[in-house]
Amino acid sequence: MEPCNYATMFLQRFWITLFLVFISCFGLNSAVDAFDQSRTNNMFGIHVATPSREELENAAKLINTNGGNWGYVTVVIQENDRNKQKWQEAFDRMRELRLIPIVRLATKPIGSTWARPKPDEISNWVNFLDSLNWVVKDRYIVLFNEPNHGQEWEGEVSPEEFADISLRYIKALKTSNSEYFTMLGGLDLAAASNGEDMDEYEFLRRVFISKPELKESIDGLSSHSYPNPGFSGSPSAVGRLSIHGYEWELELLKELGVKKELPVFITETGWIHSGADPTGLDDKFITAFSIWKADPRVRAVTPFILSYQSDPFLQFSWQKPNSQEFYSHYHAVTEMNKILGDPDQVQKGELKQTLPNDLLADSTYHFTVKLRNDGQAVWTSKDGYAMKFAIPEKKEGLEYFFGNLDGIKPGDEREIDLYMKTSDQGPARQAVLNLYKNDREVLKSIKWSFRVLPLPSLVIKTSLFPRIRAKKERDFELQIFNNKEELVFKQKGIRRINGELQVPEVKNVYLKGTFRVVILSQYYLPRQTFVRFEKGLNTASIKEMLPLDFFPDGTFSWRDIFEVLKNPRLLGLFLP
Repeated sequence: MEPCNYATMFLQRFWITLFLVFISCFGLNSAVDAFDQSRTNNMFGIHVATPSREELENAAKLINTNGGNWGYVTVVIQENDRNKQKWQEAFDRMRELRLIPIVRLATKPIGSTWARPKPDEISNWVNFLDSLNWVVKDRYIVLFNEPNHGQEWEGEVSPEEFADISLRYIKALKTSNSEYFTMLGGLDLAAASNGEDMDEYEFLRRVFISKPELKESIDGLSSHSYPNPGFSGSPSAVGRLSIHGYEWELELLKELGVKKELPVFITETGWIHSGADPTGLDDKFITAFSIWKADPRVRAVTPFILSYQSDPFLQFSWQKPNSQEFYSHYHAVTEMNKILGDPDQVQKGELKQTLPNDLLADSTYHFTVKLRNDGQAVWTSKDGYAMKFAIPEKKEGLEYFFGNLDGIKPGDEREIDLYMKTSDQGPARQAVLNLYKNDREVLKSIKWSFRVLPLPSLVIKTSLFPRIRAKKERDFELQIFNNKEELVFKQKGIRRINGELQVPEVKNVYLKGTFRVVILSQYYLPRQTFVRFEKGLNTASIKEMLPLDFFPDGTFSWRDIFEVLKNPRLLGLFLP
């Protein structure tokens, strides 16, 4: 018995060990990740100084090329620049260009320093940020900048003040909207404790001692992983003062008790250059981006800075001074292979349809449905958006297609064409009209109950002036128009019998719908009436038809008199 027990225990331990290896290898701890890993992410980005159209377009050309889409841009909003119109227009441009904003909050300059953030500004920030329709669901917020520099904190570093104000901001933002994704301001990894600045280790140690709640409150790491020393280090270097600086920071955060697996946003990095064409930076950025791209912890990298045309950051600028041209490393990064990003966006709006319940067999229809976009995405067919009916019963006997969705932006309301064709009559069915993105349901309308019925008939009573026996056998043409003034049915060669025009089957109308019916006959002015079609036989009366359209344009004018003068035989129509 003992050998059998040992074998059982061995097998149990083997399977447990194998299961633990599987967990460690395949990352079942991803449940703590703030991101939907099923969505692709384009980690390429850039830091911009202003959200102008030109600068954002240049950013998109850099990071959304060679297979890329939905790259990131870091922007800075100062408390004296909370202009809703300006920033909503900027966000709308980013939406159009498919750029994801990372917003760093800033106070305002006081001389050569930056003011400390004040608690009484929190509500102003929250109200302003909430007033914007963001580009994607995650609202990326970075709380201030390099607070381990005294210059960034009104001249005196204070980890405790930073911890307190940051926690207040985070609580206020997330109370307002859970979609805020908050990060502490990126720190200067190279700073030393010297009275004016503070070493990052010491700074963060005191931050988390002061406010332990921050360990659970932050959602990501904003890192300034510059290639030091002197912003000129090798891309192959490792450690705290390299482009791998974020790795040192992640280990430090774990040491300080942060248990979350924080995604990394390198919101500042890059090499300094002398202003001459810095061709040596091509390989450095290509190497660096290749390293970051291979690390699944890195969600975005936005090097500093796309365009800065004066000191103190002229030597970081990717755009040449006083020029529309860019340095070669801009083009080198542009040519790198990228990923088609698929960020989650708030999908909200309304589908309105007033489709008829009773269609007719062997008919074609043109309807419209109203689509209103109250969300974040731009709905276009090229992005996989499409309208479809969900019909749980059999779909035979009904064919349809919708017009293309062409750039329906947030705030837009459009009428979308729906073309439909029926075949045989059928039982009552139900359908729901939905908006999809790549087969994922985005919006749905109310249920539509419908059935396909036999074709109705139509009898129209009319007479001719004067009442001429010989003209009772003339041919008539029937035309039927819908509420869009589209011709939906036409039949020629109808004979008037006993004062009636009989049409045994009328196609392309629907029951309880009102249509304009027009009667035509050579030399006679057209007559019209409106018919509300019901099941079976429908009847209508039209006024007496007058022989006054000799110049066949549907009206009586001097041209008709001229035609009679040219052809006096036409006067015979007036003889009894």
